[in-house]
Amino acid sequence: MAGGAKLIGLRGGVMPPSLAAMKHILTALFLVSLPMSATGQDIAGKAKADSGETIFLDGQKLRLYGINAPAKRQFCPDPNGGVFECGKLAADHLKSLMGRANVTCDVVTRGSDEVLAEVACEAKGADLALAMVQAGFAQAIPGEVAAYED
Repeated sequence: MAGGAKLIGLRGGVMPPSLAAMKHILTALFLVSLPMSATGQDIAGKAKADSGETIFLDGQKLRLYGINAPAKRQFCPDPNGGVFECGKLAADHLKSLMGRANVTCDVVTRGSDEVLAEVACEAKGADLALAMVQAGFAQAIPGEVAAYED
Protein backbone atom coordinates (compact mmCIF):
# COMPACT_ATOMS: atom_id res chain seq x y z
CA MET A 1 0.00 0.00 0.00
CA ALA A 2 1.21 3.54 -0.74
CA GLY A 3 3.16 5.45 1.89
CA GLY A 4 3.65 2.44 4.12
CA ALA A 5 -0.01 2.35 5.14
CA LYS A 6 -1.06 -0.83 6.90
CA LEU A 7 -4.42 -2.54 7.14
CA ILE A 8 -5.49 -2.89 10.75
CA GLY A 9 -7.53 -5.95 11.74
CA LEU A 10 -10.44 -6.10 14.15
CA ARG A 11 -8.13 -6.88 17.07
CA GLY A 12 -5.61 -4.19 16.16
CA GLY A 13 -3.16 -6.57 14.44
CA VAL A 14 -1.63 -5.73 11.07
CA MET A 15 -3.24 -7.60 8.16
CA PRO A 16 -1.03 -7.86 5.06
CA PRO A 17 -3.04 -7.56 1.83
CA SER A 18 -3.50 -10.81 -0.07
CA LEU A 19 -1.36 -10.91 -3.19
CA ALA A 20 -3.96 -13.01 -4.98
CA ALA A 21 -6.71 -10.53 -4.13
CA MET A 22 -4.52 -7.64 -5.26
CA LYS A 23 -3.84 -9.40 -8.58
CA HIS A 24 -7.56 -9.84 -9.25
CA ILE A 25 -8.34 -6.27 -8.25
CA LEU A 26 -5.61 -4.91 -10.53
CA THR A 27 -6.78 -7.10 -13.43
CA ALA A 28 -10.37 -5.94 -12.95
CA LEU A 29 -9.32 -2.28 -12.69
CA PHE A 30 -7.27 -2.59 -15.87
CA LEU A 31 -10.16 -4.11 -17.83
CA VAL A 32 -12.64 -1.58 -16.47
CA SER A 33 -10.31 1.22 -17.57
CA LEU A 34 -10.37 -0.01 -21.19
CA PRO A 35 -12.47 1.98 -23.63
CA MET A 36 -15.80 0.33 -24.45
CA SER A 37 -14.51 -0.52 -27.93
CA ALA A 38 -11.16 -1.91 -26.80
CA THR A 39 -10.24 -5.15 -28.48
CA GLY A 40 -7.14 -7.18 -28.97
CA GLN A 41 -6.27 -7.79 -25.34
CA ASP A 42 -5.36 -11.44 -24.89
CA ILE A 43 -6.17 -13.46 -21.79
CA ALA A 44 -4.64 -16.93 -21.78
CA GLY A 45 -4.29 -19.93 -19.56
CA LYS A 46 -6.13 -23.00 -18.33
CA ALA A 47 -9.90 -22.42 -18.29
CA LYS A 48 -12.86 -24.09 -16.62
CA ALA A 49 -16.33 -24.20 -18.15
CA ASP A 50 -18.98 -22.60 -15.95
CA SER A 51 -21.80 -23.09 -18.48
CA GLY A 52 -22.06 -23.60 -22.22
CA GLU A 53 -21.19 -19.95 -22.80
CA THR A 54 -19.13 -18.87 -19.78
CA ILE A 55 -15.68 -19.85 -18.56
CA PHE A 56 -13.42 -19.02 -15.67
CA LEU A 57 -9.94 -18.02 -16.78
CA ASP A 58 -7.33 -16.59 -14.43
CA GLY A 59 -10.04 -16.30 -11.77
CA GLN A 60 -12.26 -14.15 -13.98
CA LYS A 61 -15.68 -15.08 -15.34
CA LEU A 62 -15.77 -14.51 -19.12
CA ARG A 63 -18.62 -14.97 -21.62
CA LEU A 64 -18.13 -16.32 -25.13
CA TYR A 65 -19.09 -13.57 -27.55
CA GLY A 66 -21.78 -14.14 -30.17
CA ILE A 67 -23.60 -17.17 -28.75
CA ASN A 68 -26.35 -18.16 -26.35
CA ALA A 69 -26.23 -21.53 -24.63
CA PRO A 70 -28.53 -23.01 -22.00
CA ALA A 71 -27.95 -21.98 -18.38
CA LYS A 72 -25.96 -24.56 -16.44
CA ARG A 73 -29.01 -25.86 -14.54
CA GLN A 74 -31.47 -25.54 -17.42
CA PHE A 75 -33.63 -28.44 -18.59
CA CYS A 76 -34.92 -28.69 -22.17
CA PRO A 77 -37.76 -30.71 -23.69
CA ASP A 78 -36.86 -33.88 -25.56
CA PRO A 79 -38.76 -35.29 -28.57
CA ASN A 80 -40.46 -37.93 -26.38
CA GLY A 81 -42.19 -35.37 -24.14
CA GLY A 82 -39.64 -35.60 -21.35
CA VAL A 83 -36.82 -33.27 -20.38
CA PHE A 84 -33.05 -33.51 -20.28
CA GLU A 85 -30.22 -31.53 -18.67
CA CYS A 86 -29.30 -29.44 -21.71
CA GLY A 87 -27.39 -26.90 -19.60
CA LYS A 88 -25.16 -29.56 -18.09
CA LEU A 89 -24.60 -31.16 -21.50
CA ALA A 90 -23.61 -27.79 -23.00
CA ALA A 91 -21.17 -27.08 -20.15
CA ASP A 92 -19.71 -30.59 -20.44
CA HIS A 93 -19.22 -30.15 -24.18
CA LEU A 94 -17.42 -26.82 -23.71
CA LYS A 95 -15.25 -28.49 -21.07
CA SER A 96 -14.38 -31.28 -23.52
CA LEU A 97 -13.52 -28.76 -26.25
CA MET A 98 -11.01 -27.05 -23.95
CA GLY A 99 -9.67 -30.17 -22.27
CA ARG A 100 -6.39 -29.38 -20.57
CA ALA A 101 -5.24 -27.18 -23.44
CA ASN A 102 -4.22 -23.58 -23.09
CA VAL A 103 -7.18 -21.30 -23.90
CA THR A 104 -6.50 -17.92 -25.52
CA CYS A 105 -9.22 -15.27 -25.47
CA ASP A 106 -9.42 -11.91 -27.17
CA VAL A 107 -11.52 -9.30 -25.34
CA VAL A 108 -14.35 -8.17 -27.64
CA THR A 109 -16.34 -6.01 -25.20
CA ARG A 110 -16.35 -5.20 -21.54
CA GLY A 111 -18.83 -7.27 -19.59
CA SER A 112 -21.44 -6.60 -16.97
CA ASP A 113 -21.24 -6.79 -13.19
CA GLU A 114 -21.40 -10.60 -13.33
CA VAL A 115 -19.10 -11.18 -16.33
CA LEU A 116 -15.80 -9.32 -16.67
CA ALA A 117 -15.72 -9.37 -20.48
CA GLU A 118 -17.17 -10.92 -23.60
CA VAL A 119 -14.44 -12.79 -25.40
CA ALA A 120 -13.57 -14.75 -28.54
CA CYS A 121 -11.64 -17.84 -27.43
CA GLU A 122 -9.64 -20.61 -29.04
CA ALA A 123 -8.38 -23.91 -27.69
CA LYS A 124 -6.56 -26.60 -29.65
CA GLY A 125 -6.83 -24.36 -32.74
CA ALA A 126 -10.64 -24.21 -32.65
CA ASP A 127 -12.97 -21.24 -32.11
CA LEU A 128 -14.88 -22.36 -29.00
CA ALA A 129 -18.08 -20.43 -29.73
CA LEU A 130 -18.24 -21.67 -33.33
CA ALA A 131 -17.62 -25.25 -32.16
CA MET A 132 -20.47 -24.94 -29.64
CA VAL A 133 -22.86 -23.73 -32.36
CA GLN A 134 -21.75 -26.37 -34.87
CA ALA A 135 -22.28 -29.14 -32.29
CA GLY A 136 -25.79 -27.85 -31.50
CA PHE A 137 -25.05 -26.86 -27.90
CA ALA A 138 -25.47 -23.10 -28.52
CA GLN A 139 -27.18 -20.71 -30.90
CA ALA A 140 -25.62 -17.77 -32.72
CA ILE A 141 -26.83 -14.35 -31.65
CA PRO A 142 -28.12 -12.78 -34.89
CA GLY A 143 -25.98 -9.93 -36.17
CA GLU A 144 -22.98 -10.47 -33.87
CA VAL A 145 -20.70 -12.93 -35.69
CA ALA A 146 -21.69 -13.84 -39.25
CA ALA A 147 -19.59 -17.02 -39.25
CA TYR A 148 -21.66 -18.43 -36.39
CA GLU A 149 -24.93 -17.88 -38.30
CA ASP A 150 -24.10 -20.07 -41.32
